Amino acid sequence: VVAAIVAATVGSLAGALLLYGLGRTVGDQRVTAIVDRVPLMSAADAERAWAAFDRHGPRSVLWGRLVPGVRSLVSIPAGARRMSLGHFALRTTVGSAVWNSILIGAGYLLGDSYETSAFVAEWASRIVYVAIVGVVIWFVVARVRQRRLTADPVG
Repeated sequence: VVAAIVAATVGSLAGALLLYGLGRTVGDQRVTAIVDRVPLMSAADAERAWAAFDRHGPRSVLWGRLVPGVRSLVSIPAGARRMSLGHFALRTTVGSAVWNSILIGAGYLLGDSYETSAFVAEWASRIVYVAIVGVVIWFVVARVRQRRLTADPVG
């Protein structure tokens, strides 16, 4: 279990360092320009993300490792905002170790009851997928409405 946690954490750190380097190389202005070209996204979304990172900085890297979806993405603003590599690596390692310990520990504890855990995991996955689809639909509808109001202030 310990070897699995260490291996997973080293892998998480390696991937995070690649995205950190990408953010550092590309910079926040070019990342903002790229986000602005993504359908249903805008430069304002990137600006809000930069402001949130500026407010929470190092904490966002640590806590972001515990949130699926944010886990990887938080590395880009950390690099673009030139967060100290040492601080970034430390917080990434700690946050990833906690996350990996939870997942691997749960797998270890549930290992003998594979059929039960597979059933629970299947239903949990379905619930998560439905929630993700709901959030995506909400996001798309909100963005389409926002763009219609912006494009047609009379209607």
